[in-house]
Amino acid sequence: MTPPDISAGRGALGLYNEAMGHLRDSHARLATTFKDFAQHMNATTNNMMALLDKEELRKYQQGRHAIEDARAKRAQDLQEEAFKHSQAQDALGAAFKQQGLDLQKKQMDFNQDQARFSNQLQKQQVANQTRDSKARAQLLRAQAQGQLGQNYGFGKVMTTSYDPKDINAGLQLQKGLDFKTPKPSLGVMTRP
Repeated sequence: MTPPDISAGRGALGLYNEAMGHLRDSHARLATTFKDFAQHMNATTNNMMALLDKEELRKYQQGRHAIEDARAKRAQDLQEEAFKHSQAQDALGAAFKQQGLDLQKKQMDFNQDQARFSNQLQKQQVANQTRDSKARAQLLRAQAQGQLGQNYGFGKVMTTSYDPKDINAGLQLQKGLDFKTPKPSLGVMTRP
């Protein structure tokens, strides 16, 4: 029998060792590749998350800006509306004040007209009373003159009586009642 050839197994063992070394290298490369892939995936995920966060932040900020703009616009609209309302109130107040002044002026004019009318009425009443008083005085004078004339006439008639009492009474009635008839004016004498 021949002794077994152990050299043939050593070559296989070397090849096996070499294959195992290659396997280890492949395994190390695969681990490195997976590690790099995991890092790339992590970086990509982080980048994606950062992009999503940035996008979300941008949308949030846009939303906030839109809300702030809407609030600012609403505040400005309210301020403008308040200003217009204030102007309208001022205009209304000025109109009411002017209307009050106009009414006051009309009232003053009316009072002045009424006072003028009252003064004219009083003057007219005084003039009427004065005229009435003068007319009454003239009437009384005329009546008195008429009475005196009658008395004088009765006295004159009584003095023509035959009774001395009547004559005396007639003289008493005529006493102080010297009705003198006016003398005719001489005027300018003309020759016939």
